[in-house]
Amino acid sequence: MFSHVRQVGAVARIALLGLPSRARMSLAAIFGIALATLVLLGFLAMASGFRSTVAGAGSDQAAIILAEGSPSEFASAIDINRLAQLQNAPGIAHGPGGPLISPENFATISAVDDQGTEANLSLRGMATQGLAVRPLARLAAGRMFAPGSNELVVGASLAARYRDLKLGRSIRLAGMAWKVVGIFDAGGSAAESEVWADRTLVAQFFGSSGAVQSVRVRLANAGALLPLQRYLAAESASKLTARSEKDYFAVQARNMGKLILFIGWPLGIAMAIGALAGALNTMFTSVSARSEEIRTLRILGYRGLPVFLSTMAEAIVLVLIGCAAAISLSLAFLNGRSASTIGGNLSQVMFRFDLGVSDILQSVVVALVVAILGGALPAWRAARRPLAAAPGA
Repeated sequence: MFSHVRQVGAVARIALLGLPSRARMSLAAIFGIALATLVLLGFLAMASGFRSTVAGAGSDQAAIILAEGSPSEFASAIDINRLAQLQNAPGIAHGPGGPLISPENFATISAVDDQGTEANLSLRGMATQGLAVRPLARLAAGRMFAPGSNELVVGASLAARYRDLKLGRSIRLAGMAWKVVGIFDAGGSAAESEVWADRTLVAQFFGSSGAVQSVRVRLANAGALLPLQRYLAAESASKLTARSEKDYFAVQARNMGKLILFIGWPLGIAMAIGALAGALNTMFTSVSARSEEIRTLRILGYRGLPVFLSTMAEAIVLVLIGCAAAISLSLAFLNGRSASTIGGNLSQVMFRFDLGVSDILQSVVVALVVAILGGALPAWRAARRPLAAAPGA
C-alpha cells in the first residue's frame, strides 16, 4: 500500500488535472473569490493611502495650538483676543517680521473638477506667515497671496484636478472673483487638498471674524514644544493646548483609517461569505462529478485521508488563483491611483491608493480561510463516501 504522502500527491494530481473538465464551475468559484478579494484590497489600499497622506502632512518642527479639549481643528474655537498672549510665548521661532505665528480659520467652498463634478473643498484662511510655519510646504509656482487681497494659493493635488483652481484662473466665492496666484507643494500630503487665502477676508466673507480655529506656529528648535506647552498650561485663562503637527496628524490619520476599515472589513467579509457559498457549491458539485473516480480510488486502496486532502487541495488552488488574479489587478490598476474621499470637515481630501505587503497578506489569509471552510465539508463527504455510493456501483 502506498504511504499517505504518496497517496495524497497522486490523488491531488488527479483532482487538479480534472479541473479543465469542470471549467465552468471552477471559473465561477475563481471569479467569486477574485471579486471578494478585490473589494477587500481596495479598502485596505484606501485606508493605507489615506493614513500615509494625512500623517505625511505633519512635521515635528511645527505645532498646532487648539482650544482645550478639542480633538481637531474643526471642533476648536479660540477667541481672537487671546492671540496677543502668543506673541511672547516661549519656543516659537522668529523671522524678519516677528514670531512665526499663523492664526487660521476654515471654510468650505465648492469647485468643479475637470470631469465636471462639483465637490466641497477646504478653504484655509491664514496669516502671511502661513507658508513659513509649514516646514513641509513650498511654493511650486507663482507667489503667496497679498495681505487683504482676494487671492488664492492652491495645493498641487487640487490644481491638477480642478479647472478653476489652476494658476492664473479665477473662481467665484462668496459673490466675488478670487484669483489663483500660486501653487504649493507639500509632498503629496493632505495639505495639498487645501486652498489658502488671507485670514481676515475668509473671516469677513465666511462668518468667523470673532474667533480662529487653530494657531499654527514654527518651533524654534527640537526641544521647544515643551516650554510652549508649559506656558499655555500656566496661563489658566487661555484654555489652550499645543501639540506637534506630526503628532496631531498621526492621530487624525489613525482615526480616519479606522473609519475606512470599519466600513471596508464588514463589506469584504460579507463578500467573502458569498464567495464561500460559491466555493461550497463548486466543491460539492466537483465531488459529485468525481464520484466514480473517488470510488475507483477507494477500491484501489486509497484511504479517506488522501481523498480528503486532495479535495482540499482543489479548493485551495481555486481560491489562490482567484486571490492571485485580484492581487494582480489591484497592483496593475489600483495601486498608486489618485482618488479623493471626505475628510473630517466634510470636504475632499486627495490621496493615492497604497497597497502594501501587509494588505496583500491579509487578503491571502482571508482567501485561505474561505478555501478551508469551502473545501472542508465537501472533502469530508468525499472521504467518507461509501464504495456503493457512486452511480453504477
